[in-house]
Amino acid sequence: MKIGIFGGTFDPIHNGHLYIADNARKLQNLDRVIFVPTANPPHKQNKLITTPASRLEMCTLAIAGNEYFEVSDIEVNRPGLSYTITTLNELKASYGTRAQLYFICGADMLGDIPNWYLAQEIVANYHIIAFPRPGFDMKSIVQQQQLLKEHSNNLILLDIMAVEISATLVRNSIKAGNSVKYLIPDQVIEYIQLHDLYSGRTRK
Repeated sequence: MKIGIFGGTFDPIHNGHLYIADNARKLQNLDRVIFVPTANPPHKQNKLITTPASRLEMCTLAIAGNEYFEVSDIEVNRPGLSYTITTLNELKASYGTRAQLYFICGADMLGDIPNWYLAQEIVANYHIIAFPRPGFDMKSIVQQQQLLKEHSNNLILLDIMAVEISATLVRNSIKAGNSVKYLIPDQVIEYIQLHDLYSGRTRK
């Protein structure tokens, strides 16, 4: 079984995330893609983030109806910081030795992986599917990072359109009172409106 692990803050999840996950699944013949909202990302300790429960619910709403997508609360339910290697190891143990895990990340994140906690263990033991982001050259990033070069056999660089949508763009658009229809799923828009998220008045 080939399983894609798509981690992120998903604050909020948007159609770009879904587009990336769908292409990763199709191009790499993944049996499923699991979205893993992070609870306490180490690199965002000083940033205001919507509660894990809300981000988890938005992910669940966004993937409804796609039989190949799942959402995991593994990081939301784990105390402390959310380290990628811990999540991958726990999921690997859960699915067993026959499962191959593919960690899905953006080109911007790819270059930072060597700085992550137990980075060597991540790139040596798991496949990494990287997707393009505007302004980032994935091949150059790999060449500039010795750790990535050493484990290039575990790297998969997706040749798909770079998505311009970002969670920051969505949040700023909502705060400005602009429409975000067609940027995020309708059911996620309804949830955001119901809970008054990103308006600048509150973060729940």
